[in-house]
Amino acid sequence: MYKNKTDAPYVGTRIEELCRHKKITLRALCHAAGLKYQTLHAQISNQRHIPFESMRKISEATDTSLSWFASDEPPSLLTESDVTPLSDALFDQLLQTTKLRHAQDEKVLDAHSLALIYYRSGGLLSGLEPYIEQVDIFHAPQHGDTRLRVFRMGKESLTSKTLKRTDIEQLQASLDAAPPQLRMRFLADYQQAAKGEFLYTIETLNAAAVDHGERIRMDYLRLLIRFDSEDHGPLIVNLSELLR
Repeated sequence: MYKNKTDAPYVGTRIEELCRHKKITLRALCHAAGLKYQTLHAQISNQRHIPFESMRKISEATDTSLSWFASDEPPSLLTESDVTPLSDALFDQLLQTTKLRHAQDEKVLDAHSLALIYYRSGGLLSGLEPYIEQVDIFHAPQHGDTRLRVFRMGKESLTSKTLKRTDIEQLQASLDAAPPQLRMRFLADYQQAAKGEFLYTIETLNAAAVDHGERIRMDYLRLLIRFDSEDHGPLIVNLSELLR
């Protein structure tokens, strides 16, 4: 995936490629996504900005990952998305929650803020410093890696709050002890993020952590973004927000 917004392909072109791949017309796509054909057609024809909300609806209607639209992957590599699409009701709820939290505390980090920090800092970890305790950070997987490696835990991250302590060794041991299928899925997600893709998903966790008395059951939003550190190389930042 392209790291810089200026290098990314125009999403309207990607929408047209998607239509050809799926053998549907743009009008049919608009109908499925609940969009106005005239509006989207004019935006694409004049290469105007296409709102994120429109892209989200297209992504949901076609079961296509949002990250694909900003990548250079050919349509032939499209597979069914493993991302649970957000319903309109949930999207609105999250948006209102974000606005409320920002009104109460300007230092609260959410997915939108993290993405802005990434672009404004050029993807450098130093730009995240004021919010570093709200995220967990992992080493970007390298070729041949078979496990995730924890770099640091934030004292205010969802993981620390769930485990009721900030203990890198405990988190590493819990990840290593997870069922093989879950370990491999997590590793694949972080490998995808290491390529420069923003991975934003709804996750469900039902597992036991090492040295933790209670079984952890929760649904949460997870955003993975690659940041680069001058001292430590590529790292994956994990921002997770509890849903229930």
